[in-house]
Amino acid sequence: MKGKVSRLLAGVDHVIDWTGKVLCFGWIIICFFLLYEVVSRYVFNAPTIWSGELCLYIFGGVGVMAGGYCLLKDDHIKVDLFYAMYPKRVKAIVDCVIVAFIVFWALLLVIYGWEWFIRTVVNNEMSITQWRVVLWPVRLTIPIAGVLLIIAALCKFIRAIYIAVTGEEL
Repeated sequence: MKGKVSRLLAGVDHVIDWTGKVLCFGWIIICFFLLYEVVSRYVFNAPTIWSGELCLYIFGGVGVMAGGYCLLKDDHIKVDLFYAMYPKRVKAIVDCVIVAFIVFWALLLVIYGWEWFIRTVVNNEMSITQWRVVLWPVRLTIPIAGVLLIIAALCKFIRAIYIAVTGEEL
């Protein structure tokens, strides 16, 4: 049983890790478009109307979708003042409580993000800038991010419960 659960968690970890690594290319794309904007504006005196807005949308999508990856890598901001002094089992129990809050937050992302996405599609919402780009792709990242965060949190929860009960890593 332990082996099957470990393999399942490793598979989920692999998917979330892969997602995070793919999202890193978003930062490269942002850098490219910002460089393009600076060169076109200051060298050729021909600024774009789309570059800054596109970078904002990519940044928003990458930023919200990175939550599951950060949870997997344990890179979220936390206060280690007391946590670092706790024994392994107490840390696991604290992690279970924290994961409950994370899942609650991620459920809100899924529920309200999905509603916002549907409203955007139904109303064919577009940005209010001259570029007039459709907004649904960016809004879709919110519920997807919530799902990824829930999956990562459940994996963390299973591992924490196992440590709290047995004192061993899964």
